[in-house]
Amino acid sequence: MLETLRLGVTCPDSFRILAGSQDVLYNTKHLSLAKSGALKHFFRNSNGDKHSFILQFEDMSLHYIDSNMEQNGDNDLVIIWSREEALSDIL
Repeated sequence: MLETLRLGVTCPDSFRILAGSQDVLYNTKHLSLAKSGALKHFFRNSNGDKHSFILQFEDMSLHYIDSNMEQNGDNDLVIIWSREEALSDIL
């Protein structure tokens, strides 16, 4: 069963993903409404404590966010890759 998520999409200078318990799962200044426009599509994959997300903004940039376990051994969410140029609309 999926838990409730809240997206901080009204923050003009940062972007946050909150769990239903109000815990911040992800917070960044690299993604923002001022830079990328509003969030257009949001895709989520959850497996226990592991979360991954694909976000597409109005400027059509695409960002993959996942845990950073391979790099430093913890479960912090980071942007694994971004594609800034628009290729197409993701559905």
